[in-house]
Amino acid sequence: MVSLLPAALLGFVVGLRHATEADHVAAVSAIVARERTLRGAAMIGAAWGLGHTITLWILGGAIVAFGLSVPRSLALTLELLVGAMLIGLGIWNFLARKRPSHTHVVSLTNDAARLPPGPSAPAASGPLPSAHATLRGALRPLVVGSMHGLAGSTAAALLVAATARTVAGGLAYLIVLGLGTMLGMTAITAALALPLGRALRRFERAEAWLRVGSGAVSCAIGALVVYQIGFQDGLFLR
Repeated sequence: MVSLLPAALLGFVVGLRHATEADHVAAVSAIVARERTLRGAAMIGAAWGLGHTITLWILGGAIVAFGLSVPRSLALTLELLVGAMLIGLGIWNFLARKRPSHTHVVSLTNDAARLPPGPSAPAASGPLPSAHATLRGALRPLVVGSMHGLAGSTAAALLVAATARTVAGGLAYLIVLGLGTMLGMTAITAALALPLGRALRRFERAEAWLRVGSGAVSCAIGALVVYQIGFQDGLFLR
């Protein structure tokens, strides 16, 4: 257990740093740009980190435990899919419709509450999201995080397999790397939600500007990733 501690600490710190990489922040920013609450943003970050960690544990763990080899072309293709996904998230932000504001929902609830009871009175619906809506909101960042984990697991696992003294040490490193990434991404999205939430509540047109801005950044970073993988790393030139 003492010999595993340095790997665990290093993996946790690297996981925190891994969460701040440009493509990760761009992806989660494009998703969280319309989120008004700190709790909702933290949930998005946690879901992203969970998806990333699941694929890291499965694919990376298999590479470390069984010494699997991944062709370079496959690794580059997975990285290319991340770039394409970033472009897709940016386009989704451009096309997304404006969400109804919290104030409007509360107003409708109060209006319904003031009506006399009867068969014609509309049912009051509170502003709290349903379990189905919460699950649906977490599904997109979970899938996006899984794609990022799928692309990044190969390089991380190959590095661990080459440097870890034992298989147990390598697996421990991957576990705490994933936990560090989850914690880091949750903290990042929560930090993003503070200024974004204030802007969304204070300015009527803030949501449109945030959607367009985050979408443009996501598309730009995605295009850069596609160019780098396709031309600089030679995937398109084969």
